[in-house]
Amino acid sequence: MAFELRHGEELSLEETAAALDVSLATVKRYLSAAEDKLRVILGDEAAHAAAEYTNL
Repeated sequence: MAFELRHGEELSLEETAAALDVSLATVKRYLSAAEDKLRVILGDEAAHAAAEYTNL
């Protein structure tokens, strides 16, 4: 939910914390965990896409 609010709804970290009624540190922890999971899921595909994007 934190990832969706932050990146999908484009809320600030503070707005995300307020929406979830949690501390800023908790939001940062949630986002870090979500980003770690995405890295594992996307693996080489993400690295390849990032390389293509930077070569534009």
